[in-house]
Amino acid sequence: MSQHPHGSPASTRAEELRRTQQKRQQRALIGFAVAEGFVLAIAVIVVYVLQLVEPVVGVWLLVAIALVGGGLLSTYIVTSMRRHQRELTALTGD
Repeated sequence: MSQHPHGSPASTRAEELRRTQQKRQQRALIGFAVAEGFVLAIAVIVVYVLQLVEPVVGVWLLVAIALVGGGLLSTYIVTSMRRHQRELTALTGD
């Protein structure tokens, strides 16, 4: 088997896996940011433009949305990192 100029075939496959994982994670994070932004924008419109909710309550609504979004994002990142590590371990056998 010929040696790849930048390293062993296993390291080449590992680099390919890392690039694939980065692209997947980038798409997911962008999608999450768009969705979170949309939900927050709707909440701001409901509270401050349409005035369907009192501003004092509306602030807490915005904080709650941000906290839930942050929790979901943190969970996604931790889960994603574990999955990436499992995929890399399965590929390299380390």
